[in-house]
Amino acid sequence: MRRTSKLTYKQLLEGEYVGYMQKQVIDALGHLGEATDLDIAKFCNEVDPNRTRPRRNDLMLMGVVRSCGTTSQNGKLVTLWQLVPEPVTFVPLHLVKAKLQKAPVKLSKNAKLYDFEGMFA
Repeated sequence: MRRTSKLTYKQLLEGEYVGYMQKQVIDALGHLGEATDLDIAKFCNEVDPNRTRPRRNDLMLMGVVRSCGTTSQNGKLVTLWQLVPEPVTFVPLHLVKAKLQKAPVKLSKNAKLYDFEGMFA
């Protein structure tokens, strides 16, 4: 990994390239380690996980957050999320969204962020 990639990822985690709520999600996962969307929302003092879920999804598309398993919560099977220790590639969200608008990608259930890498070559 190039030194500049590591600097960019560090700056991202410090909030330089993300919005307020995305930074809150990063902070929540940094503190909690693994968490569900509901856990993230509670950490961010939000009643409804639908307030933080879109920002977590943005971060997943950017390669900062990944799924790391499932757990049972309120009788339902839900996904656990964690920060990616150091992503292979950091893709700014505006590039991901622009690329997906031009050529929507149908992802398999087991798709990983790194499936996006070839899109930006």
